[in-house]
Amino acid sequence: MRYKILLAFVCLILGAAYITDWVIFSIRNSMLPYNELKIKYINRLPPSFAEFYSHNIRLITLLFCLLLLTSGILFLTEKKIIFISMGILSVILALWQLFTLM
Repeated sequence: MRYKILLAFVCLILGAAYITDWVIFSIRNSMLPYNELKIKYINRLPPSFAEFYSHNIRLITLLFCLLLLTSGILFLTEKKIIFISMGILSVILALWQLFTLM
């Protein structure tokens, strides 16, 4: 049980960090058009990861969506209210990622 909760928590933290990073970056650069914003976001990544990220943006978004859904499912199988609320948060963030994919 503890490993399941730990895995769910790690998935939630990774997904939330990815979303938070994008939101903070886009707020700080809100005056840029979307294409320039995307290029600037990719250019700030390490070179080896930036090349992979630029060619697989939808795949990475889908992977983070799956991470958050996994976290939500694992949290929702627990009985404690804190885990259920974190599961609901995970599912909401996964849906947010899904809508950014479209």
